[in-house]
Amino acid sequence: MVTRADSSLIRDRRVKCDEGHPICLRCRRNDRECVRDTDSLLALHRPRNRKSEDPSGSQGAFTTDDGTSAAELEYFIRNTLPYMRQSRSSPVWDHMIRLLRQNNPVIGKVAAAISHQQRALEDEPPDDASYASAAAYSAAIRAQSQSLSEFEGNDHAVHAISCLLLIVLESLRGSCANLELHLKPCVYILQDQRSQGQETAEILDQVALLIESYILSSVGFSPIAMHASRARQLLQTIWACRPHADEVVRIERSLVEEMVTTLDAWTTAAQSGHALPVCDPDVAAVKLRATEVQEMALNEAAENYIEAAQGDARSKAYCGFAVARSLLAISLIRTLTGVPIPQAATLATYQRMVDVCEDSLAQLRIHESGCAADAPNAFSIGLGAIAVLYSVGTRCKDFCVRRRALLVLETCPRREGIWTVEMARFRVVAVIKAEEERASQRYPEGLPNNYLPEDCQVRHDEILEIDGKPVLRLFWRDRNSRSFTIEDIPVVPCQSICPFELSSSSIDAFPDPAAPVL
Repeated sequence: MVTRADSSLIRDRRVKCDEGHPICLRCRRNDRECVRDTDSLLALHRPRNRKSEDPSGSQGAFTTDDGTSAAELEYFIRNTLPYMRQSRSSPVWDHMIRLLRQNNPVIGKVAAAISHQQRALEDEPPDDASYASAAAYSAAIRAQSQSLSEFEGNDHAVHAISCLLLIVLESLRGSCANLELHLKPCVYILQDQRSQGQETAEILDQVALLIESYILSSVGFSPIAMHASRARQLLQTIWACRPHADEVVRIERSLVEEMVTTLDAWTTAAQSGHALPVCDPDVAAVKLRATEVQEMALNEAAENYIEAAQGDARSKAYCGFAVARSLLAISLIRTLTGVPIPQAATLATYQRMVDVCEDSLAQLRIHESGCAADAPNAFSIGLGAIAVLYSVGTRCKDFCVRRRALLVLETCPRREGIWTVEMARFRVVAVIKAEEERASQRYPEGLPNNYLPEDCQVRHDEILEIDGKPVLRLFWRDRNSRSFTIEDIPVVPCQSICPFELSSSSIDAFPDPAAPVL
């Protein structure tokens, strides 16, 4: 039963769905629930004769208001925390375990919510997993709200770690609308770290590092989402709290900032109805040279970082993923600014992205198991490999490179943020098959240089819901007009390379077909 005080806290700290609605029944799609009025929301799909089940698989009492069971915390420590800490070594993890062993209520509630969410994402989740994850999520938000309302300047590390765990939880749930909500109190706490003791200040610094890594690498927190909210300014504040970051991180920061700033110019022009920016040839040459300099600086910084790591597999993997994400940012910057790039240079960048991801994933598996051939982990946070390889598979127009990206994608952790390997594979395969079918029809004698021409390239792909069923929509630009052709493909995540049933129609939905689409 929600008390009046609890209702006030939930109202002040309500969680939004991805569409920005404070509370609506549509939030329940794709297992996304709002926190406000959660009791009535959960009652809509509470199973009858429900048997309690804890995350460890043993029968026991599931509680959210009166406490967290020891089994939930043990499950988090043994099964969830290893995935979280695999990309970065940090004293935060050991400090977090101490807080859990001390039965800290806030950390315990959020950790339990992450455990339940992980259970709900398994191949064969318990029958009650959806209800348990929703209830645990609600309890975690309430505990955090209560804790922050009683915050009087002490326990900075506890509150910062709880904010970090909530960001991790949102990345597993696939919600980026709540990023700003959890970042606000964390930024306030991090700004006050200089007034704390040395041990607390070090923990806060490490929390800032992990939050930055998770946000930049999470597929759910895209440049468009950063552009549309204050999360960008809050992330900049976190950057200011860590001016001593290594060179690889500083380069990635500058690329992310430039990418979002460039997106601002395109979005502002599109919303105002003005003509989209056209890149002057002289300006294009300068921008091309600038991105080349950034790429060379990135390579040099990565070499220095790996040399300083002295063969540590986890550090090498972390550096590799940062390089891959930075190369993806460089590619997007070039696309947004309309910089004409030689085909060979573009292909070399895509090849490097695949090489780096492949090597980093192998290093990560070696660190975890001592064998590079072991199966990938169930999920991961802080890598961004799925986003990079998906982008190569759908944007690169060289047949060999994109197929190699698809093979490397199979070795990724199965889930990162809102993305899974199965869904990324489905989208890449759909784009490859559609483009190659069109190319074979229009160029029966074969393509020059094994490279797709512009009229055979998918301009954009996105997941939509039509008549209650998810579909993958592909956008093609017509050669003889400014219109687009769309093709809807039913979403079957486990589907392999096989014929698709396509239905197409022509639309004039975009203001300018020349606009690059992220």
